[in-house]
Amino acid sequence: MISARTAATLRLQIMLSACFILWMAFVLILFYAVKEQKPIQDGDMERLRQAAQSFTQPASGLAAADSLLNVIVALAITLAAAVIGFRINPLGYPLDALGSARAEFWLLSIPLGFGVLALITFALSLFAWLTPIAAAALALSLLLLRPQRALLALWRDLNEMRSLRVHPLVALFVALSLALALLASLAPPTAWDALVYHLTIPRRALELGRLAPSGDIIPHENFPLLMSSLYLLAMFLKGDIAAQLLHFTFGLLTLGLIALAAQKIYGRGALAYALLLALALPMLLLLSSWAYNDVALACYTLAAVYAYQRWRDSVNARYVVVSALMSGCALALKYTSFVLPLGIVLMMLYDSRHTLSLKPPLHDVKLLRDVAKFVLLSLLVASAWYIKNFLFTGNPVYPFVFGGTQWDAMRAAWYARGGSGIGFEPLALLTLPIVATLGVRDANFYDGRMGPLVLMLAPLLALNRPRVDRFVFMFLIQFAFWVIGVIGSASLWQTRLLLPALVLLVPPLAAALRNLSRFDLQSFSLRRITTIVVALVLALTFIAQTVSVMAMNPLAYMIGAESREHFLTRDMGDHADALLAINQLPTNARVQFMWEPRSYLAQRSVRADPLLDALPHLVATNGSLDAGVQQMKRDGFTHVLVYETGARFTFDNIRDEFSADDARNLATLERDHMRVVYENGSYRLMELK
Repeated sequence: MISARTAATLRLQIMLSACFILWMAFVLILFYAVKEQKPIQDGDMERLRQAAQSFTQPASGLAAADSLLNVIVALAITLAAAVIGFRINPLGYPLDALGSARAEFWLLSIPLGFGVLALITFALSLFAWLTPIAAAALALSLLLLRPQRALLALWRDLNEMRSLRVHPLVALFVALSLALALLASLAPPTAWDALVYHLTIPRRALELGRLAPSGDIIPHENFPLLMSSLYLLAMFLKGDIAAQLLHFTFGLLTLGLIALAAQKIYGRGALAYALLLALALPMLLLLSSWAYNDVALACYTLAAVYAYQRWRDSVNARYVVVSALMSGCALALKYTSFVLPLGIVLMMLYDSRHTLSLKPPLHDVKLLRDVAKFVLLSLLVASAWYIKNFLFTGNPVYPFVFGGTQWDAMRAAWYARGGSGIGFEPLALLTLPIVATLGVRDANFYDGRMGPLVLMLAPLLALNRPRVDRFVFMFLIQFAFWVIGVIGSASLWQTRLLLPALVLLVPPLAAALRNLSRFDLQSFSLRRITTIVVALVLALTFIAQTVSVMAMNPLAYMIGAESREHFLTRDMGDHADALLAINQLPTNARVQFMWEPRSYLAQRSVRADPLLDALPHLVATNGSLDAGVQQMKRDGFTHVLVYETGARFTFDNIRDEFSADDARNLATLERDHMRVVYENGSYRLMELK
């Protein structure tokens, strides 16, 4: 006989289960109704056909060896980071512990080692000391750290971790997904921001023999450069593909930290779910295969929050030191990462609330000391890059707040123009998570795809205890900061910027998915139904990833069956052709780009247009177009490259006081002051008369 209370609970359980199933159906239908979210796009078959025809020359053993050498160089840098991290990790190697304790040690040590390598490379390049002799001396200095002990311990621990019990299908899915991402990482870089500044700044430092202000990539060349410093090291030793592989390494570390956090904080039952949910974020592996810094930031963010959580769980003060070091590395990647140490300080204050009334004077002193130690250590780790900015531009956070070199009122207003259009409208703000998931308003749709599972499973967080733990709290802090940015600027409507927040949410979502078994009935399992839906999404995500990598066909380049130039032309079309035309100009040519921020492929002296303001700024600062042309000539420019497609898009979609005269000025410039030397469907390369 069922009691009335039990019957009421059962009815509520059935009602909530039905509501959640309807919610899953709603999200799935809405998500895959968006054309761009379908796993196979209209043009994919043509891209696959072109990829199949990209084997344009016989395979070469030298090319395959070169691809292998890229992997070896990236692996060598990673092992150097592991050796350094083995020595500097405040936690110390856990000799008396096995399994997750040692996995934790390495997953926290290697990012710290990368931070040290970045700082050393940055310092060497700043003083023009990045030479083969300096590199050899650095390699020899590693011998003083007795690397054999660290490497033997790492090898032994990796072998022990191989026995980690994960369902074979989960292991297979993870392995195949990572293999595809690795293949993509071994192709020549073509991603937008990599060609704008992540790789362009290191390449210019190598060409100049030192890291120095050029004024040609404003303002990006003065953003924090931890990842660009690592890319500089890889490019000094080998090339840009080895550099790209370092970001893939951060993807592996991020996945490892997600699994570690799921197991240590939420229980072993959440581990497999956490791995699968992480791989259901298409942007995670996509960005891992590009020479960006978003996955590195996600790695340091997750490591900082995890270390803080471990400090609270174990009362081991060394964990808060690790958290501060990771926060400092995050600050050395992006300005916007200041929200990470800010959020951890807020958690420190919140977590101390229960003891505030015990011994106020002593407690207050200890709390202030802990907060001050955390903040100062974080700032100290990041300080080198901010001091460099102050010396180069007069502003440690260039170009924000204080302006600086080549930054005037017009550029400040230009950079900040264009709100997102949602303002503070309640309905727009409430639907923002749905719109962000669908990607229909994203400024960079392709690299910001988050998949449907985060939105779909978010209601399950109510099953966790506490519902808002430290990982969820930090997610909310970062999400709120992103929302503020979206309200204020169209350029910040990029779901890609949410990646550090999303990886924080994966472990608690995995725990919530495991806890869904509470709703299982004798003849009905809500967890089984949800798992089937998750598996369906994972299958579609894997299909999309497979098609994308096959269409890219990095294998042809890797084995030498396709030249680098042919690959770039096939993948980037008119942009690669235009840059190849620039490379045919006389060696003393200097080219001003307009409406084109990517200059990495250029082998001549060029000034890019990262802000897409080259022409209006030239006219505004010189008073007229004619005066601006004369100024270009005085600055040594001989040619101008105009991205005509980008210019037309700007003229058609952005109408304000800045761009009102741009179309007329561009037409006058092309008619009266230049002659065409090359053009294709998108670009026009012209010589100044």
